[in-house]
Amino acid sequence: MDREELLKLIADINSPDNLIRNFSANIFLNIKDDESIAFLYDAVKTANTYAKAMFIKLVASGKKKGRKKYLLGMMRDPDASIRAEAAAVIKKSAHMFAADDYISMLGSSCRAARLTALEMLAENPEEKLTGELITSFLASPPKNDELDLFESALKYICLHAKSDAGARLKYAALVTESFRTGRAEVLKSALKYAHFLAGEDVMLEIYREFIFKRGENIDRAVIDSALNFSSAGAFDFLARFAADDSADGLLRRKCLVKLIDSGEPAHISNCLELIVRGSDHALKFFCWNALQNIDRAKMTLILTGLINSAKSAHDKLEYLTLLSLLTVKTQRSADAALRMYSENSDRRIKAAALELIGRNNFKGLLPEDFLPGLARSIFTRDFPDIKGAAIPLLVKYLSQGHLESLFAGCCNDARDYTLFCEAYIKRVRGRTFPAAEDCGEYKFYKRVIKSLFEYKDIDLIAAAAALATYKGLTDFIHEYARSVNLSRGGLYSRIIRKILVSSLKSAPGAAKFFIENAREADLILYVNLLKETSSVDALKAVANYFFGADASGGGRPHLNGAGETAHSGPLYYAVKDAVYFITKNNIDRVFEAARWPEFKNDNFITLLTGAFLSGLKEAALPGDSGFGAGAGVGRFTALYAKNPDLMNFYKTISKKLGVEDKFSFYNILQKNGGETALEIISELG
Repeated sequence: MDREELLKLIADINSPDNLIRNFSANIFLNIKDDESIAFLYDAVKTANTYAKAMFIKLVASGKKKGRKKYLLGMMRDPDASIRAEAAAVIKKSAHMFAADDYISMLGSSCRAARLTALEMLAENPEEKLTGELITSFLASPPKNDELDLFESALKYICLHAKSDAGARLKYAALVTESFRTGRAEVLKSALKYAHFLAGEDVMLEIYREFIFKRGENIDRAVIDSALNFSSAGAFDFLARFAADDSADGLLRRKCLVKLIDSGEPAHISNCLELIVRGSDHALKFFCWNALQNIDRAKMTLILTGLINSAKSAHDKLEYLTLLSLLTVKTQRSADAALRMYSENSDRRIKAAALELIGRNNFKGLLPEDFLPGLARSIFTRDFPDIKGAAIPLLVKYLSQGHLESLFAGCCNDARDYTLFCEAYIKRVRGRTFPAAEDCGEYKFYKRVIKSLFEYKDIDLIAAAAALATYKGLTDFIHEYARSVNLSRGGLYSRIIRKILVSSLKSAPGAAKFFIENAREADLILYVNLLKETSSVDALKAVANYFFGADASGGGRPHLNGAGETAHSGPLYYAVKDAVYFITKNNIDRVFEAARWPEFKNDNFITLLTGAFLSGLKEAALPGDSGFGAGAGVGRFTALYAKNPDLMNFYKTISKKLGVEDKFSFYNILQKNGGETALEIISELG
């Protein structure tokens, strides 16, 4: 192609006509003549971005003469996107670049070419250039707009010239110069590689000279670098920084965690002394977490030593708190805790020592007379601090006989009583007592639980209910039920309510026993609790109580009576609501009521009929929960079973339905039951 055709081709690849543009681009990318390519290289320099990008694609495809020259030339283009495209092609073509090419690129006045060369070298460990050329980048601190070049050079040196003494010396000199001139941005890049490029001793000497002198940004770069060191000098340097309360909190945290992670007792002791004297709770949190990874036997020795040497009660308490979390269960640890209790006059330290003993299950390691003696002594003087730790400890460990004596003493003070009950509820959590009713342990359990209802402490009642066994719950089920209405119930009342509902659902006959022993004043509450179980057993219990053969006698309320007593009042509406709710939720089982004696009670049948029709209409609605999608879908097949109970149920309730409701009932059955439904409707008449 002659030059005029090539110029025309450049114009055509920018044509607004898609057909011309695509056809021309295809021709352009298939040019193979070296002279034509050389001409295009000069021509596209003044063309638009699209033409330049097309030229880069042309050069990138196949083996073109002068390919490297063209790509490097495009690296000088003023358009950043063109430079980026050329750099991407060069990186993919690293195999065709020799050492001389890299040297040429590194010495180029074009910043993009130098950066690309360094990035290629850093990614290509096979290429090794002379240290002299690379370290020329370290002759002086870089300009701010060439920090990426500088960092790429450091990466290359890390890979290829770590042992180059000249490079290491120049690096150290450059870092020192950057410190003196306050070039934080240079140091941020340079110090990342300090542990690769210079000896720790050399860098630490520089760091010691400038730390705390050039501002937080430079201090941050220094500490981030020193955290990668592992020499004894590095740990001493970090400890010095961490000891300064005015230092940046985040950096102090990193230093302290690094020192703790070293596992060295001296470093850990120093860190703990710094932490307990400070008030930075976030700092304590991270350091406490780091301590969890240290061997507990080692931590026990360290903390015991710190407790013995601590001058203030505050420090002793801090160490004791940690020791209670990190100690190991040994006779030595138990003896140390006992000494702390007996040898200290500060009641807070005594209490902390008792908490340590209780938390770590030291019972078998204590002298036989310690617990009985403690139980006798805590009531001789009013020491709330010590009681707060002693009573839970005693409840946890004392024998049954001593426990009863302790309870008697605690009942004289509201705070002591609460402490005892909280600990006792935890002690008997999930405990299965012997079956004998005269069992001393169970008698005491009943005595404690009974006292909760006398004190009307809803917090403790809720805790007892949540942790009780089934027997422990059912023996006090009426007391728990009545506690739902205690003032200040709120969340605790809801907890008790859920536990009761779960208990009533878990055992056959529980619902019947529950309501038969209800007081008349509590009937509405009891009916509502049974409703929440949403079980057929609960419906049967309600039906038996209010509509059974004995419903009109024995002092039970008259829901079978006439007028006001039968169909009005809060109790009647509670019963009606329960029947409707349970029936709706058991629409596929409610026909079992046909077997019950109560099914002969006209008032009960009336309630059940309305509830069943309402539930049936809801179930017939299309959707995941209904059976409107097809005949007898899923659990609703029971509604078409044609067994005696079902047919008796349908016949009885259909007599209670008016013409309109009966039509609706039959329509739902037929719509969703097909031929089977027609047979049922035919029998119903």
